[in-house]
Amino acid sequence: MQLELTVKDPIVRGTLALFPAFSDAPAAPHYLTGPEAEAAGVLRVSEQESGAVVPELVVQNSGDEPVLLLEGETLIGAKQNRTLNVSLLVPGGTHLPVPVSCVEAGRWGAARAMARSPRHAPCDLRRLNTRAVAESRRRGMGSRADQGAVWDRVAAYQADLGAPSATGALEDVYGRVDAQLMDLVGELTPLPDQRGVILAIGGTVRGIDWFDKASTLEAYWPGLVQGYAVDALHTSSGDATIAGAEAFVAQVLTAQATPEDAVGLGQDLVIANDAVAGHGLEWKDAVVHLAAFATGAIPDRPRAGGRIDRSRWSR
Repeated sequence: MQLELTVKDPIVRGTLALFPAFSDAPAAPHYLTGPEAEAAGVLRVSEQESGAVVPELVVQNSGDEPVLLLEGETLIGAKQNRTLNVSLLVPGGTHLPVPVSCVEAGRWGAARAMARSPRHAPCDLRRLNTRAVAESRRRGMGSRADQGAVWDRVAAYQADLGAPSATGALEDVYGRVDAQLMDLVGELTPLPDQRGVILAIGGTVRGIDWFDKASTLEAYWPGLVQGYAVDALHTSSGDATIAGAEAFVAQVLTAQATPEDAVGLGQDLVIANDAVAGHGLEWKDAVVHLAAFATGAIPDRPRAGGRIDRSRWSR
């Protein structure tokens, strides 16, 4: 993947370390983020008119500009809460079927009004989903996740965080630990011109979210960071290093990326090897969103060709 990033020293809160990432890579033409589209009233999510099914929803963009929705965004309501399996750009004036996974195992009934959750799915759930989607695509089966594994992971969050839910809803976990999340990350904001963040928990690098524009990271920052923080609750401590963050990013940038048709505009670059799994949504010669997660051991030193700038920054 032709992307050059500068990784700088982290903001550390408890066991959570957030490494800022910067880049001069080109940005895509203008699009609306999910929060902007929802505020403008041009975004609507619903079940399929032909008959609701668990792994698919329909997104309507009634505006003129494309709308970006992210892998890991949680859509609450309808017959059950779901999370998006991939990032996508919804063209203006279209209805688009999108692949999702259920994060509310105990409800399937009368449809409720649907909206975006203000919180992203936790990093470990996203890792599990992304790895399964990459394998599904490799087999030519589309962007399907392992639904049973998703339900198991949500149940584990409920047990680990003391957050029981009558319907097995991930959103209820957030309601239970909201005060802890706000204490941990509530005051954090991205730096000027920051386009991405590398996440480490307990000294281990877990993943990266990177965008073509600093404004996109800013729009999604609160939800993403709360999702990161869920995995940091009740996690043993450890020291994350910038060398570890650089090694992870280099592993992502030098991994084989297989082009696939995107859901919506652009194309997806599917990243999968023994160490990382992820995808990059490309549109108009720009990487709009790169999301990747550690799935195995990362070498201590960056691989050649990772284009990592060793600049330092401290807060």
